[in-house]
This record gives sequence, C-alpha cells and structure tokens, in this order.
Amino acid sequence: MEAVGQLTGGVAHDFNNLLSAVLGNLELTRNDGLSENAARHVANAVRAAERGAKLTQQLLAFSRKQRLQLQPVDVDALLARMQDMLASTMGAIIRITVAPVEDAWPALVDANQLELAILNLAINARDAMPLGGTLAILTRNMAAADAGSAAASWPADLERGDYLCISVVDNGTGIPSELLARVFEPFFTTKEVGRGSGLGLSQVYGFAKQAGGTVRIESEPGKGTSVHLYLPRAVGAARADGGGGRSAAAAPNAAASGRVLVVDDDNDVRELLTTALCGLGYGVAEAKSGFEALDRLDRERSSFDLLLADFAMPGMTGAALVAEVLRKYPGVAVLLVTGFADLSERADEALGGVPTVTKPFKLAELDAKVREALAKSRRQRSGEGGGGSVVPFRPPQRS
Repeated sequence: MEAVGQLTGGVAHDFNNLLSAVLGNLELTRNDGLSENAARHVANAVRAAERGAKLTQQLLAFSRKQRLQLQPVDVDALLARMQDMLASTMGAIIRITVAPVEDAWPALVDANQLELAILNLAINARDAMPLGGTLAILTRNMAAADAGSAAASWPADLERGDYLCISVVDNGTGIPSELLARVFEPFFTTKEVGRGSGLGLSQVYGFAKQAGGTVRIESEPGKGTSVHLYLPRAVGAARADGGGGRSAAAAPNAAASGRVLVVDDDNDVRELLTTALCGLGYGVAEAKSGFEALDRLDRERSSFDLLLADFAMPGMTGAALVAEVLRKYPGVAVLLVTGFADLSERADEALGGVPTVTKPFKLAELDAKVREALAKSRRQRSGEGGGGSVVPFRPPQRS
C-alpha cells in the first residue's frame, strides 16, 4: 500500500500540471466571445477536466500528499449539520440514524476532508442497499488506558493513544471475504461500470492515515458492512464547530498593477501563466529555470514586483529559488505554484509560510493569490520604513 501510495502521488502531481494547462486555456477560450455551439463544447471540456482534477485530489488523499488543515473539531456538531445532506443523498428508502456518544472528544482533523470521507462511506452504504435499509453513524471515545484490555478490538496499525472512533454501519449486501482485503486499493471496485471510480474508500484510508489515525472495515455477505474511522483526540484546544473553516477573501476591486517574473520549466504552464497575467493587466517576463530567473533579477531587479515560480523544477527548485530571492531581493514579493499537495510539509518550515497556489487552479484564484502576495509585500515594506517602492504600472508586455 505504501508503494502504491508513492506511485499514485507522483501520477497525481504530473496530472495536476497537465490539467492546469488544459483548464486554464479553456477558461481563456471561454472569454473569447464564442458561438453558442463552441461555448457548449468548451463547457463540456471544462466539466471533464474538473472531473480529472477531482480524481487527482482523491489520488493525493490516498497517497497522503494532500494538504490537511488539522484543527479540533466537534464531530457531533459536524454530523448534525450533515444530516440534511445525507438524507438527500441516501434517498427516502434508507433510514439514517446518528448516535453520538455522550461527552464525545473533539478530534484533531481537517473538517472538510472528514465531511468528504463520511459522505463517501455513506454513498458506498447506499449502493449496497438498493432495496432500502438502515445507515447508522456512531461515535465513541477510545482511551489509551483501555488498549490493553480491549486489544482484540484495537487496530494493529494504530499507535496507543486517545482517539475518537466514527463508525458508519449499514445492513446491505456486504462484501465477500476474498475482496475485503482489497477494498482500500485505488481503482478497485465491485460496482458496475459507470457507478464508481474505486477511489472513495482509498481516499478515506489515505485521509485517516495522514491525520494520524486509521480505518478498519468489517463485513459479512448478506448482513452488512461496518467502517470504523479512528481519529486522534484533540487535547488542550478549544473545539471548532466542524464547519471546516471555509472562507474566501474577496478580490480587491482595484486594477491590477505591477510586473511579474514567471518561472516554470513546463512550456505549456508557463505560457498559460504569462497569458493569464497579461490579460489581468500585469507586466510579465518569463524564465525557464531558477538560474535564468536569478540572472534576470540581477540585471533588472528594479523592474519586478513579484516572482511567481513553479515548485518542482530541475536544477534549482522553486523553493530554493524563493529562498535565494528572499535573501537577495527582500523587496520582491514571492508566490509558489505547485502540483504537490504536501508543499507545506516540504517548504513552509524553510521558507516561513510563503504563499502558494495549487495546480490545477482557476484564473480567479491565481489573480487573488497574486494580489494577496503583492499586498503582503507592500505592507511589509511600508512597515520597515521605506524599504523599496512599488514600480509604477506598465502596459502589459511579454518578454
């Protein structure tokens, strides 16, 4: 499973690069005043590409390379908020019961990913009950002190500690024992063609392991299936309400201004970034490598406001380039673009929280991240008392 996880993580990264170019160019094409038929074709292509992006996120979840925002979450409150969504997803022929334990511990988890995991488990349960049935979601506390006396029920791959266990139980068709060991493998499915990607359970598995827990499944043909999700207890912090912390900063209404140095070894992605930023009103220059970017900064330092660099480049990575720019040119804002979902673990400690945008991205997201990085840099320079000034806006140019 570890080897498969490494393979799928690498595949997902490469597909994120490809999908960035596909989705970005489709967005640009959609803004070109297309005919009704052409617009419909582009919309269909966008939907297909977005499905591909969703698949890569599921692969990254399995390989434990997604970015998790771990926080204390009141799981019972989260489940209460999910009941309407679960009811509409399951349909009228399936009865849903939620039975939280009294004084359930908060879990240290990413609330958004937990919602997705529970929804995936509920959909699998629904598909196993085509004639109707019961779906039960239960929670219970598992204390480290109880591990010795309850060794038979303690998962072998789970370290001793305090956990909250979420169980999703159905009375559906069940899973034969010869298939049970394979259910967490990516793309393995017992459903008919078109009914599932085979990534739902693998996503749950990867999410649970990355969060510091695990998942265990029990099933008996004709009697149903129980999936137990073990999540670390959050200690010494106030509970979040389980809302997942969704927020979106509104983009400023002010016109874009400034000059950006785009650095990416992938010609298609670099072309997309350059075209998009020019269309947004920025002056843009290009570099194919970190070394070329540093050479250009040495020659034209006073003309750049922002360095926009890909994370994974041969010779000099984007992280190494950004570190060098922060050291030599503190007045230049920096922004990393990456197809790796675990970039925070690779670079944040070394670079001190450099802002990132993850592939594939929407052009509006790119615009917002560029504005945010520029605004942060300007605030820092202002706070330092005159360390550098913003270069006046120049007409969009490419070089």
